[in-house]
Amino acid sequence: MDPQYEADKIQLRLKSELDVLKLSTGCPYDHCNPSFCPLHSVREMKLDDRINWIHELSDSDLEYLSTYHQVCLHWRSANDAYSPSPN
Repeated sequence: MDPQYEADKIQLRLKSELDVLKLSTGCPYDHCNPSFCPLHSVREMKLDDRINWIHELSDSDLEYLSTYHQVCLHWRSANDAYSPSPN
């Protein structure tokens, strides 16, 4: 196999793992840990356990978690735009 292809594949995997690790520190919307989030229980793990858990995920699981959070952030932000402000 092409060494550059393999290097690119490894780099993409590491970036995906880092993205999910960042998401595992808290919700990108409000930095809390909502119970409906697929990372809720992961956020309660020790850092070493989170890193190991993330490392064991498949590429499709990493992509799902990243996409889920992008959509959720957009949805929650859009709902804020249409919510009446408290007086």
